[in-house]
Amino acid sequence: MSCLKHQSHAEIFRFISRVRDWERNNLPYAKNKANYDLALAIMDGHINGRPVSIKDLQCTLYCSHRNTRYIIDEFILSGLISIEDDCRDKRRKIVKITKEFEEISGAHLNSIELLVKDISVLYRHEL
Repeated sequence: MSCLKHQSHAEIFRFISRVRDWERNNLPYAKNKANYDLALAIMDGHINGRPVSIKDLQCTLYCSHRNTRYIIDEFILSGLISIEDDCRDKRRKIVKITKEFEEISGAHLNSIELLVKDISVLYRHEL
């Protein structure tokens, strides 16, 4: 591996470490992978106009339904989400994000966007 390539990889890892440090210090849901995955699934549904249900989240996460429900309850107690009945199917429970979750996830996406810009600048200089 060339020295330049090695330096680029080291710089990328520093960028990623900065984002992960920011996440650990600023995201209430970054304490473990299951919480993080749940937050990403909720954000994805919200951003793409597809509200997610509790059942959707239980099918998305790689943990038990009981553990998923526990994490959802943590998010509710933290004021990040609320649960509402689906207006089309009362058996279905929809996850709604709160203003706090929207603000936190917006800041999170901004930090990731900065990471992508830093990495693209690094690669432009390498070419």
